[in-house]
Amino acid sequence: MVKDESYYTKEECFKDVLASLRAKIIDEVELGMIMSYYEELEYYECCGGIKEAYEYYKEQENEV
Repeated sequence: MVKDESYYTKEECFKDVLASLRAKIIDEVELGMIMSYYEELEYYECCGGIKEAYEYYKEQENEV
C-alpha cells in the first residue's frame, strides 16, 4: 500500500498548529476552518492533533 503523501500524522498536525498559533499565523476562527477541512477528508488522527495543540496552547496562554 502506498502512503498518501497528503496525509498528516497526529504529531505533524500538532506541531504545525501549535507553531502557527504561537506565531499568530492562525486564530480560533481559522483553526475551526482547518479542523472542518480535515474532518471532511476523514483525517481524524490529524483532527486529534489539532485539538490537542489548541488545548495545549490555551493552557500555556493561561499560565502567563
